[in-house]
Amino acid sequence: MKLKKFTITLVSIFFLLILSAPLALAQDYSWNINIGDEFIWKIDLVDQDALNTTFGGNWEEDLQDKFGPGAYNLNAQKKYKFINISSTPSYWDLDFDIWNWTNSNFGTLADISNYRISYQTFEGMIPFLGPWGKNAYFSPLDVDQYLEEYDANENRYNVNNSWVYNEADLTNYSIIYTFNRDTGVLSKAEIKNENEEVIYQFSIQSGVGGNVIPFSNIFAIITLFSLTTMAFLIRKKIKTEYSSNL
Repeated sequence: MKLKKFTITLVSIFFLLILSAPLALAQDYSWNINIGDEFIWKIDLVDQDALNTTFGGNWEEDLQDKFGPGAYNLNAQKKYKFINISSTPSYWDLDFDIWNWTNSNFGTLADISNYRISYQTFEGMIPFLGPWGKNAYFSPLDVDQYLEEYDANENRYNVNNSWVYNEADLTNYSIIYTFNRDTGVLSKAEIKNENEEVIYQFSIQSGVGGNVIPFSNIFAIITLFSLTTMAFLIRKKIKTEYSSNL
């Protein structure tokens, strides 16, 4: 009788795990960067004449608004250090230390500490909130699939692991963010004018990401561990009951 009650209890736990599985497994995305990883981008192209034609005399301010202080300096570099990640049913929160664009060596201390970027997990129906911010140089994997979730209108769309943002209302230019398919790290960002000419660009110089367990696999690991433990306990209980009845 005791064995029967024990077995019923374990089976009930098993079904509770199965019923909760869709909530956890609905998330297909993963992150392929490790805490402590550092990433450096360098400005490769600044076509001043073309930028002046596209943005006007305040093109330097426009670049800073889009990419941060010092973004108009050729050969300047910017660094991110990944320091933490947390999650809720609706968002991932990634924390970074950030060193602004500079033509000098990076300082010991970051210019911006604990800068948080929130990414939608797309669990359930979440209203479109637009691009995740000018400092978001990372994407979950699969890149194409995730960016496709943001494919909201003709001014913002995904094309082959690149996020395209068109400013057609004010001036005819587009900003294209291209992400590495394997790591989700931004490979390059570029501005194209109305003639599809690249007039500004920065690209990754160092930092490749690592191997992080996908969020979708965490539940599977816990479930496998739970089932293994259940099987062990059932077997042990059967042996105990059998021995006591001899």
